[in-house]
Amino acid sequence: MRRYLEPVLVGVGVFLVMAGVMTRFYAVPKLAVAPIDQYSVTSLEAKGATIFDSAKLAEITTDLSIKARTVGDVVSSEKAPANAVVWVSTNTTRSSDGVTRSQSVERAAFNKVSGVAVSCCNNFDESTKGQRVPTSPKGQVFKFPFWTEKTTYSMWDSTAQRTVAAKYTGTTKVQGMNVYKFVSDLPDTVTGTLDVPASVLGMAGTENVAAENHYQNLTTYLVEPTTGGIVNQSMVQKQWLASGDHQLVTTAATIAFTKAQVADMVHQVKTKSILLRAAHGIGFYLLVIIGLLLAGAGVMLGLRRRGNLGAVAVS
Repeated sequence: MRRYLEPVLVGVGVFLVMAGVMTRFYAVPKLAVAPIDQYSVTSLEAKGATIFDSAKLAEITTDLSIKARTVGDVVSSEKAPANAVVWVSTNTTRSSDGVTRSQSVERAAFNKVSGVAVSCCNNFDESTKGQRVPTSPKGQVFKFPFWTEKTTYSMWDSTAQRTVAAKYTGTTKVQGMNVYKFVSDLPDTVTGTLDVPASVLGMAGTENVAAENHYQNLTTYLVEPTTGGIVNQSMVQKQWLASGDHQLVTTAATIAFTKAQVADMVHQVKTKSILLRAAHGIGFYLLVIIGLLLAGAGVMLGLRRRGNLGAVAVS
């Protein structure tokens, strides 16, 4: 019986060691990547937001509903540089009366592991329908990196067309799951100019005047660190037009994931996080250690059996 047990133990032990190595160095790299066939719809909301109603030519207060539909461009991703994927995100904002207040489209290529923007693949921003503006995004675009660290990341702001430092400010919990908190603060930034009727800005006259479009944004990200997935995001945004001392607020809102969206994100990232951490850490070590112990036991049995046979032969 021992004669058969020896090769079985060695064989199973070697198999487990190889399985551990394959899990760590093959399965993990396959799991820890952003998919090229991404499809998701993220729901956000802003209660009691202030917006400019172009039909009434006045500021109004309303609740806003935002849908961010993100789709992977599989064909472009397959042609992209190594380790790059291409996603297209369409953001649609509606007020509580059902009116579509804005819609924008952003296309960006990024490294599928680090999440950092890649200059390729016709990146663009379309804030006005039919007017696609080529862009060169930098820093993180759609997500944080896998194995997010407690540091500062450069986040791409498509409205300002620049990066903003997102600083790690601590660790907290969302529905019992540990997440890292990052905060970015974009100060008052002029994003362009717009010709508007003088009366809209409270100025005398009937002619159009050139007004600067101002924008500022304070964003808080709650990130599951293993996957780099954002489980909640809160943005305190303000946009306004200014000409001299005259100003008009076009948007003032606090936008965040809906409660249902947070629950869905936690469910999604928790499963993937458990798999990744097991494959990268405890799963790998358990397979290797158990495999080595079994293989070692098989070798020891073989040595003992050969020693016993030698003793019988001598006698």
